[in-house]
Amino acid sequence: MGTDHGDLVGAGEDRISGLPDHLLHRILLGHPDLSTFDAARTSVLSRQWRRVWADLPDLSFSYSGEPGSYARTHDRIDAALDAYSAPAAKCLRISVPLSWTCRVPVNRVASSLRFASRRLAGELRLSLRCGKRKNEEEELVIPLCERATAIRFMDLGCTLRFRLPPVGAFAALATLGIRDASLDGRELDDILSSRCPRLKELVLEGIILPDGDAAVLSIRSNSLEYLKVTNGYFGWLQVAAPELQTLFLTIGPFDQRGTHIAAAPKLKDVYCYNNDYGYDPSRHRLVEAGKHLRRLAIKASDAALMRQFNAVDELVLDVYLPKGVQPYERFLGDTSMFPKCKVLNVSLRLEQHALEPTMIRLLRKCAGIRKLAEGYSCKSLRCPCDSPDNHIAKDIVMDSLEEVEIENNRRREDDTLELVNLLCKCSMIFEKKVSIIISKVSGSEYLCEKIRSIHPPSNKVVITIQP
Repeated sequence: MGTDHGDLVGAGEDRISGLPDHLLHRILLGHPDLSTFDAARTSVLSRQWRRVWADLPDLSFSYSGEPGSYARTHDRIDAALDAYSAPAAKCLRISVPLSWTCRVPVNRVASSLRFASRRLAGELRLSLRCGKRKNEEEELVIPLCERATAIRFMDLGCTLRFRLPPVGAFAALATLGIRDASLDGRELDDILSSRCPRLKELVLEGIILPDGDAAVLSIRSNSLEYLKVTNGYFGWLQVAAPELQTLFLTIGPFDQRGTHIAAAPKLKDVYCYNNDYGYDPSRHRLVEAGKHLRRLAIKASDAALMRQFNAVDELVLDVYLPKGVQPYERFLGDTSMFPKCKVLNVSLRLEQHALEPTMIRLLRKCAGIRKLAEGYSCKSLRCPCDSPDNHIAKDIVMDSLEEVEIENNRRREDDTLELVNLLCKCSMIFEKKVSIIISKVSGSEYLCEKIRSIHPPSNKVVITIQP
């Protein structure tokens, strides 16, 4: 913005002040890209707009321009918040381009947080780098925001402290998200267990606890329904959440000692991804959870987690097989037992392994599926996937399958064709008519012609090609 706050005085004829406030509000709110700075600049058009923009329910500030102009932007944010006249704001957003050269001083962020503590009755979102340089962390104290319904701190890169008065709570808070910040584990545990009575969603991404592998990230909440913890640095993760329904967890080097999820009898959706570290039942434990999930998304190598459940409505399986015999032998061991599932959603990444025996293996182990979704000749010497038995579609139960979705990959169209041929070969054992839908084939005449030339041996297959 090129106009200073003090310049917002119109000198020409005022033709707008006669318009009613509700019409001016509609004009300002009718532009989704209009920031609070832009709204303030409309004061040059009308004396009345100096009052109307200060009554807007949503406050949005975005830093732009050269770093040298940021000090002036700080002043404008403070001036705009001081001039705000409505009893409460529904939303306060402040964003800064993500760059180490652009960091907002802690005292400037603290002034915005004080405004939120007093005046905000809705969402608070800060997306900025806070404090000094990367290796010179400062502490940002989070005040009590009793009427805030959602708080999201994104990419702050500083230490957050919750130094609250003896009484008081984040009484209305339903969503809390923190990304890339250091926290005191004991403070966070106290906040979650006793100061957030209505918290439903908690997202912690890339957080650091100062004590490293000795630190415990404890999450205790009687109201929490959705939990996501990814790419952090601490020792233990302990969760006790009796209302928890969705768990999204990344297993990596951060949890040096392990993960303990307890008291989650209502758990329905589990997304567990590992950064080549894998689910280890001796360190990662899921106890007091139900045996029937709505959705389970894991890597095929996390078989120990998969075996904790008897039934899964939708199993999302990521299968990665690097070249060589040993990876395929591990795959055979990992997939020896599956929970009963209705929908199998498979993502295959095969390096010099054949698609057909891999899919046959999965179909044999997933008897009773109703829907299959999928998002070459093996070159590994003496690999089990090249065994003749693994190319024969026997011992496969397809009595419930009704629909197959295949998302074509232009770089792997031969795999798409091979999978369609395999399913058509299996159609003799289908109990019901099966719809095979192949998407993302636009511009590939070769694949379309090859698919149209396939003649299933039974009338229980309907193939549909989508662009």
